[in-house]
Amino acid sequence: MFSLFIIKIKNLIVFLISILIIILLKFQKTTTHLHTLLLIRLDEIGDFVLFCNFISAVKASQKYQAYRISLCGNELWRDLAEHFFRHEIHSFIWIQKTKFYSNLFYKYRILKQIYQAGFEVVINSRYSRGILYDDLIVRASRAPITIGSEGSLEKHAQWKRHLFTDRYYTRLIPQSGEVNFEFLRNKYFFEKILEEPISLRKPALKQIKEIPFQLPERYIILFPGAGEIKREWAVEKFAQLGKFILQKYNIPIVLCGSPKDLEKSQQIDKILNNNNTYNLAGKTSLPELISIIANSELLISNDTSAPHITAAVNRPFICISNGKTLGRFSPYPKEVFAGSSYIYPPQIMNNLHEMDKLKEQYQFDSDLAINEITVDQVKILVAEILEKKLKGYTF
Repeated sequence: MFSLFIIKIKNLIVFLISILIIILLKFQKTTTHLHTLLLIRLDEIGDFVLFCNFISAVKASQKYQAYRISLCGNELWRDLAEHFFRHEIHSFIWIQKTKFYSNLFYKYRILKQIYQAGFEVVINSRYSRGILYDDLIVRASRAPITIGSEGSLEKHAQWKRHLFTDRYYTRLIPQSGEVNFEFLRNKYFFEKILEEPISLRKPALKQIKEIPFQLPERYIILFPGAGEIKREWAVEKFAQLGKFILQKYNIPIVLCGSPKDLEKSQQIDKILNNNNTYNLAGKTSLPELISIIANSELLISNDTSAPHITAAVNRPFICISNGKTLGRFSPYPKEVFAGSSYIYPPQIMNNLHEMDKLKEQYQFDSDLAINEITVDQVKILVAEILEKKLKGYTF
């Protein structure tokens, strides 16, 4: 409890220092440049995948087709954005969030860059917008038109936005109180702004033509990372599942993940001890990972960015989830992508007939024990998907 209090005090100090920087910036001369637009998106890789296709929708719209569009994004997915959207985006501003929070000089440099760019329009589409990051960038821009979401309904975040940062926006797009899948929420947001329908049905990414790895013709991907321990299925269980796939189906295993997942992947590789295992964790760029996933038979992953990438390249996946952000990021609605399979702890799996109640309960967080999910449950799904593929089913 005391540590939480310290964090809140620290956050308040960071916010007040940021406001002081913004006040000081206004004494410097700047000019608003007409027909310039800044899109802000500072969340994680999976969030970006569910947002990125709307960049093209904005660029093609009647309202903004004549605008020079800039993107202020999270450094985590820089190579993905610059590879796939360099033709739509005029300029990029990249932010390391940890550094932006803690390094005063770095924060000043970023906020000054935003201020001096003189954007006419700034759009922050993030539903869970944060007062220490995206809202501060909106404020620093001094743009005459600033558009954002009314924001998510977490009480601890809602009152802060109302008290401190809602006034930074000239227009806030109302949000339904219902729990909604994030891709569909993004679509609603941009249709309101653009004042025209958007034909996008699902996230979509193209694969690059070549990857610098020699991989077998068929393979199944295991993705053991998730960024939070409570959302990570045990390494031993991934290894048991890998053994089952290798022994029963003789399909090679490819281990993927970020550099942070390297140790987990090495542990799995060591347990499998099989020449048909390829460990690529920490060795791929995001565009390369997309192509590796696009050529796979199946991806089996924790609830992280990997399932969203897999849906975007139309490959089947199994997601092992503790239920965090249920309804918002999982499960995929069938009308968005039908090739998804999800397994949750028993408290969710035994009550799927009450999904609306479950979404309300777990839309922001879950502390359910992910390791109550058994290897046998996942084996059943693997068998079902591979049987469908044998029968020529396309996802």
